[in-house]
Amino acid sequence: MSLDLALEALPAVVVDDDTTSARVLNGVPVPLKEVRWEEGAEAERYVAGQTVRLKTREGRLVALATMPAGGVGSSVSGESSQPVLPIVKVLVEQ
Repeated sequence: MSLDLALEALPAVVVDDDTTSARVLNGVPVPLKEVRWEEGAEAERYVAGQTVRLKTREGRLVALATMPAGGVGSSVSGESSQPVLPIVKVLVEQ
């Protein structure tokens, strides 16, 4: 059984950019603007503080991250910094 299959109960977000994917492998937090919901996922599944699977556009599970307040695609007015997904655990090597 693959790790991705074992963790399928956790919602997934996808990083489309290769540069951002490479940064994930070094544990660098991912700006929310650089991820999207996995196809077929429901927005209601994403809540602040929840652990999510972080996948490449090819579907490779690369890390676990924590969903910040506001969820994917949210914008918080008045904030000086963009919300990010802090990396909890990198699951693959470079």
